[in-house]
Amino acid sequence: MDRADSELAIPVQLQQRMRTTVTRNAFSALFRSFINSIEALGRLFFGRVDAIDVERRRIEQDHVLDDLCRIEGTLKSGRSGKVEPSLRQANTVPEPPSGSSGQRLISFSGRDWIVKGSSDQLGPGPNYFCADQTNVWTDDRGQLHLTIRRDGDKWLCSEVISSEVFGFGRYVWFLASRVDHLDPNVVLGLFTWNDEAPAENYRELDIEVARWGLLDAQAGNFAVQPAQRVGNLDRFDLSLNGLYSTHVIDWTAGAICFESIHGHYSESAGQPQVLRRWEYHGADAPGEGSQGVRMNLWLNQGRSPSNAQAAEVTITRFEFHPHVPGG
Repeated sequence: MDRADSELAIPVQLQQRMRTTVTRNAFSALFRSFINSIEALGRLFFGRVDAIDVERRRIEQDHVLDDLCRIEGTLKSGRSGKVEPSLRQANTVPEPPSGSSGQRLISFSGRDWIVKGSSDQLGPGPNYFCADQTNVWTDDRGQLHLTIRRDGDKWLCSEVISSEVFGFGRYVWFLASRVDHLDPNVVLGLFTWNDEAPAENYRELDIEVARWGLLDAQAGNFAVQPAQRVGNLDRFDLSLNGLYSTHVIDWTAGAICFESIHGHYSESAGQPQVLRRWEYHGADAPGEGSQGVRMNLWLNQGRSPSNAQAAEVTITRFEFHPHVPGG
């Protein structure tokens, strides 16, 4: 969770705790009334604000501690020989991540994909990622399945990485899961990435389904990195009307257009039922170049699912339609 996420989370958590805080303060004042009635009145009317301020400070301290833990985890990763380009994402591919026993390739939508796996924790999260067929597989219909499952005291997450690179064009994901019902700690990422472009924020464009640990938060996220910069993030209510949905990044030299659409939609199918559309024209749009595609299912800050249940997302297919100059 970055600074913007923390700033949004603090008032939400404070609102959730206020009722308990104020009630506790009132009971304390009632008890004190048997000892000193004037002091009790002061605590009841003036101590309420103080109690809420204390609670806010506690929440802020919790977020600071979370951030420190993430930084410590990243430093430990660096000491163990791993190089994580950012807290959000993972190691360079096709080089196998440190601690992995090699690479597993799967075929999906007519393309080869590298399945991420490691015995050590990696970003994003950090989390443990499993490359086994128990975590990532394609079924007899060719659909990709990404899962989060428990193995002993660990939760194992999933990620696949394209073995080819792409440029300007239309990136389309077709999902067959109610991703709007995912646990608040579970994150689905559909995004572009280039390990060799740190100066361009790794050319990262994100569609993420994530509540970042908050039960009542909006689950839809479109982002151009750095997402914490004003104007680079669009959050929205992701409420699907069925099992199927389509998610698009349309990237041209002049703009980046993000869309989430009800049902499985193709451009030849007529008018789409758009759930959300957002266009970005800001200064952080990556220029012409190349980047891979990644899809992952992971746990925010490495925290266990709040419902203690495994998670699974089915991706029916992925399409890329390049934009031809002058076309």
